[in-house]
Amino acid sequence: MTEVSDPDALAESEIDEAVAFADAAQYLAGGRADERSRELGREVLRGHLTHRQAVEEYLADAV
Repeated sequence: MTEVSDPDALAESEIDEAVAFADAAQYLAGGRADERSRELGREVLRGHLTHRQAVEEYLADAV
């Protein structure tokens, strides 16, 4: 995995809030993200992956 250095990456407390909000929104919509999705989402918010890289990794893991 190639890490992306993003100066606009969120702090861990902001990441926790964002993930909690996303979990609540998904719950209200009748679903729930799996742990791998959450992990990859956190890596995007930390600036370690682009959204495209996260999707590619998720799909590669599914095969």
